[in-house]
Amino acid sequence: MFAASSSVNLSNSKVSGNSATYHGGGIYAVSSSVTLSNIGVSGNSSSKGGGIFAASSSVNLSNSTVSANSASSRGGGFYAYESSVTLSNSTVSGNSSGSYGGGISAKESSITLSNSTVSGNSADSRGGGIFARYASSVNLSNSIVAGNNGSSADEIRNDASTFTTSNNLLGDSSHNDAQAFDNFTPSSTDITATGGSAHSNTQATALLSILAPLANNGGETKTHALIIGSPAVDTGDNDVCAAAPINNLDQRGEVRPDGAACDIGAFEGSVEAEPSFFIVPLPSGKVITFNL
Repeated sequence: MFAASSSVNLSNSKVSGNSATYHGGGIYAVSSSVTLSNIGVSGNSSSKGGGIFAASSSVNLSNSTVSANSASSRGGGFYAYESSVTLSNSTVSGNSSGSYGGGISAKESSITLSNSTVSGNSADSRGGGIFARYASSVNLSNSIVAGNNGSSADEIRNDASTFTTSNNLLGDSSHNDAQAFDNFTPSSTDITATGGSAHSNTQATALLSILAPLANNGGETKTHALIIGSPAVDTGDNDVCAAAPINNLDQRGEVRPDGAACDIGAFEGSVEAEPSFFIVPLPSGKVITFNL
């Protein structure tokens, strides 16, 4: 899809298997306003922004998945230049880049993620999950950035930018803070799941105990389901979940919260019902127990 000086609204669609020599293998937007909902952007490739490239544009992505895209340079999933980008109830997974920002790469841009999941992305250089440079601003809330890989800064690389974070789950126990983060410090409300972390709210956790692989879990797009007992369960900010654009729903359209508090990330897990026990006396005086 190519948009120049345009207003575009795309929903309930798939953008897959495309390639571009330069920018925006799946979607290219310049000087445009783009709204994407219930979209799957996958298997696209280019130099920058394998899945989506935005320059001097506003992009709003909701209830969508950007996966398995590749960029030979930067921004395997998404590349933003002088743009404003909002991701809500969305997943960025399994994308790759030849240098910076396997999942998301931002230059002089504003990036906002709420109740979103960034996992399984890789960069040959810095910022496997998110790379932000040159006075970009990044706001993360109720989101997961874990299980990404780079030659440095597996999860997040901050290069002269500003990060504001709250109630996120960041990293996993396969790497320590120095390996996961570069010029970035989680806030006191974030859960740091890295190994050997010195942060006050640390719960070192293996990725396989946080997220299941990307799969069809209902809804229009693929998601990473939460593992039972994941530190992301019931630890989100209910105010963020209740406010627009989340509106107490997850990426699949399931109601949040399903428990004491909404879950962190794009997927809301279900609370399992307690097993019921019945004791039935038999005429002989014996007792049989049913566990249902």
